Amino acid sequence: MSVIMKQNQLLTNFLPADSHWRLSLLQPSGKVLSRRWPLPLLVFIMFLLSFQAFAVDFTGNINSHDPATIVKDGSRYYHFTTGNGIWYSYSDNLTNWTAGGTVFPAGQWPSWINSAVPGFAGEFWAPGIIQMNGYFYLYYSVSTFGSSRSAIGVVRTASLNNPNWQDLGMVVSSNGGSNEINAIDAGMFRDTNGRVYMTYGSWFGGIGVVEINPSTGKTTGSTTHIYAGGHEDIEAPYIMKEGNYYYLIVNKGKCCQGLESTYRLRIGRSTSITGPYSGWRDLLTSSGKYVGPGHFGLLREGGCNYVSTHYYDGSDNGRAKLDILKMTFSNGWPALTRNFTFGDCSEPNPGPTPGASYYQLRNRGTGLLLDGMGRTSNGSAAGQYANTTHNNSQWEIIPNGSYFQLRNRGTGLVLDGMGETANGSDVGQWANTTHVNSQWSLQQYSGNYYRLQNRGTGLYLDGMGRTANGSAAGQWANTAHVNAQWELILVSGAAIASSSFNEELKVVSNEKTDEVRVYPNPASDVLNISLPSESGIGPKVKLVDAAGKLVRESAVAGNSLQLNVASVSQGFYILIIEDGQKVIKQKIMIE
Repeated sequence: MSVIMKQNQLLTNFLPADSHWRLSLLQPSGKVLSRRWPLPLLVFIMFLLSFQAFAVDFTGNINSHDPATIVKDGSRYYHFTTGNGIWYSYSDNLTNWTAGGTVFPAGQWPSWINSAVPGFAGEFWAPGIIQMNGYFYLYYSVSTFGSSRSAIGVVRTASLNNPNWQDLGMVVSSNGGSNEINAIDAGMFRDTNGRVYMTYGSWFGGIGVVEINPSTGKTTGSTTHIYAGGHEDIEAPYIMKEGNYYYLIVNKGKCCQGLESTYRLRIGRSTSITGPYSGWRDLLTSSGKYVGPGHFGLLREGGCNYVSTHYYDGSDNGRAKLDILKMTFSNGWPALTRNFTFGDCSEPNPGPTPGASYYQLRNRGTGLLLDGMGRTSNGSAAGQYANTTHNNSQWEIIPNGSYFQLRNRGTGLVLDGMGETANGSDVGQWANTTHVNSQWSLQQYSGNYYRLQNRGTGLYLDGMGRTANGSAAGQWANTAHVNAQWELILVSGAAIASSSFNEELKVVSNEKTDEVRVYPNPASDVLNISLPSESGIGPKVKLVDAAGKLVRESAVAGNSLQLNVASVSQGFYILIIEDGQKVIKQKIMIE
């Protein structure tokens, strides 16, 4: 038995009966289950139900497999999908859908298909659609199951409300080779500079991208391979752009097997449309009745990002249906949810924390203050500015385990490494998140100067030698340069104890060890250990795990050592430097 919720209203019927009350619950079958409950227990049940989140309720004809991106003509939305003749439906509100027929009449299709794909029987796959040059261009796939003898064609119409389809013929094809980019699953993308691209491909030769002429709907050059291949179970590509990143979304797994389907959405990103794409992670996987979600499409409207997919309905014998989710971005990566209200895309600024302590961070090299620049959009760059008391130059330092987040008082955004690992890359700002790119270790260098190392990128916050007001703050690999040193100036509130800031060494002796440096922390390949010339520390360095088991051991030659940790498992360890008289310990994280 499950509880049905619609528009977050619970179907209840309370009737007094001595000290009991009656609760009626509507089951999926439509049958009403009614039972008397003691009032305290009923209150507890209602308390639990109040915390449940419920997905948008879609009604009407929501049959769908490999849906094209939802498009709008006037006030009406259109959804094209796999089917005989290219089937479609329409809606005036994105929730209730009506069957709209097909693009090609039953049993009829363009004659060029017969020679391009022998054996084609009228089942058009995985359409993709885009509006260009006063027309809606609908790209469609023709193939047979398990073959790379395939083609993508295109048909256009000036109106979807009153369509007059004109077939323009073949766009790309593949001839059956085992390592060819299979000409199916067109995904259409218009870049911010107005150029249009089509991604396509599947298991055989992986994923390709080709530029499209908006005036003709055809390609302008050859296809560039951008991802996968070698019969890897990847297909149905789609590219979108947010900020400086291109995101490639693909289906991973097997389709078309109902509740046995293993489709899931995977995503990687790149600063170039042709890649390479990295940072691959799952975007959407099977959950509850939503089995094998696949075929990403993005509708941007009124500041909202709506993502269309299909899924195999676990509560309806695995029938393929349309699903629409809301997409938001956090720390440079998208996240999807089914629990939202259409038109509500607000992401309220959490605002300053009551009673918080605020700091200014002045760069030792440039003399400028780290500044939010009044920029409130995700991904915007943090800058530098001359001495000011403005809120944009003030940062709340928020402990997060052994790391810290820095939230700007003016913008409300958190300082973020943005996943950028190249020297000189900008440091950005993002809405509050717990991602590693928003976490920094504050390492005391000398006096009140600190270095800030990003947990995600491994780079250090850097002034870049830029002395002009408004210049961007950057990131750089480990360095002792003055541009990597920041003075912390308390503006308001109580000072955070300096011992809380430091990822420095815990000294188990009375010896002065201010100049001992261990970096980077977290480490992934090599751990650098630097000792002062008169330290007298050595000759042994040990790395032990949480149970005290020895993992690495080495002798110090001179005043520096590189400890290889490339093959050490991820986790926390203790670094021990000792010579029989002095012992220094530090917690090390291996990533």
